[in-house]
Amino acid sequence: MITEIRIETTESGPIMPNQERVHDLRITRKGVIDHEVLSTKGENEPGMHHTRDQYKIDSGRTSAFLNSLVTEFRINEWKSDFGSPVLEGRTYEVTVRYDNGSVQRSRGTVDLPPGGQAIRDVVRQLTVFKQEVWIF
Repeated sequence: MITEIRIETTESGPIMPNQERVHDLRITRKGVIDHEVLSTKGENEPGMHHTRDQYKIDSGRTSAFLNSLVTEFRINEWKSDFGSPVLEGRTYEVTVRYDNGSVQRSRGTVDLPPGGQAIRDVVRQLTVFKQEVWIF
């Protein structure tokens, strides 16, 4: 049984001011959703800006979603690498944790994993995010 999923999506390429670079989303069976964003600061401000929003929703909804990852989307059958050679663009890494302690990882670049668009749509309906979340 899946206990949590983490989807980290990163934008690469030239660094521009006020640009989101990383979205890190974690959904747990306990009904907690963490969404962290790392972005560049303004034009004359060095460094990065970090925001974190946490959402507590009904654990039945997150449990149903995590169960559907196996029953509907067959995430347990995903290969570990969906990548294509790219110099710029988005990359993603998915980490799935199971109740038996095992961890499954998949990464990719250009192409979404199987069912990726549908998974994206379902996640975006779990809660009202304060800012749009990158998923894949």
